[in-house]
Amino acid sequence: MGCAQSPVRLIRNGWDQGNWLKVKLISPVGQAGAFGAKVWAYPAGAEESDLLGMREAKSSTGYFSQDDPVLHFGLGEHFLVELKVKFATGETVTLRNLFAKQTVLVDGAGRQATGVTQEDEPEPGEPAPDGVK
Repeated sequence: MGCAQSPVRLIRNGWDQGNWLKVKLISPVGQAGAFGAKVWAYPAGAEESDLLGMREAKSSTGYFSQDDPVLHFGLGEHFLVELKVKFATGETVTLRNLFAKQTVLVDGAGRQATGVTQEDEPEPGEPAPDGVK
């Protein structure tokens, strides 16, 4: 975190409790990161009023900054969720019964989603599993 004429600070969230879900997006036109897309997370089978979180894919939020193109949702005690993805093109994809503690790839062109569990994620420098970028 930085502010004009102030020292730069790095803030780390050390909380390691609860479930999570990461979402990698590819837009219907093939753009990695699918900037402009919005993603909503709900408990599986719940009403839309039970929103767990909403994220918007963007490249940055300020001067000399960059956002992670992988969206992160903290799910608390929830281990099974639904996602609604609305791409900037207007295309909408809904994914149901996704397990927590994994990274999901949502390809807007192919309407497919693939999951990579935490244990399957490659170490830095290792090639990614098939279908995961």
